[in-house]
Amino acid sequence: IPQARELGRKLVVLEGVQTGLMLGGAENRDEFEHTKARMKSGELLCAVGSSATYQGEDIPRLSVGILATPLASNRPLFEQVVGRLRRKYEGKVRGRLYVIWDEKLFPHHADNLRKWYGARLVKRIEDLR
Repeated sequence: IPQARELGRKLVVLEGVQTGLMLGGAENRDEFEHTKARMKSGELLCAVGSSATYQGEDIPRLSVGILATPLASNRPLFEQVVGRLRRKYEGKVRGRLYVIWDEKLFPHHADNLRKWYGARLVKRIEDLR
């Protein structure tokens, strides 16, 4: 959670992107709900969250996600994350998920993602150069 707070702060300070936080725990509930409401209304375009955002959060306008948790060994949980971006919303063409992980610690994640979604949809940075 300290990493999420730091990332949110850096997005605001360094990039000028207004950012909300969606963290777990009772002490963060009010901020979580306030951020979610602002994301749903379109007032806020960026939020940084913890695993508390994996399940049960419905923000249909959400079109881009960045996942920095090594979930590509847990297909049901990964599908929960992908499902956040699949919601239909007027004017939304597609959702896009960027997955960041340590390939030395989790060497099979790219293989898992390609098996689940097909090589056409799963690109590594090396593939884009």
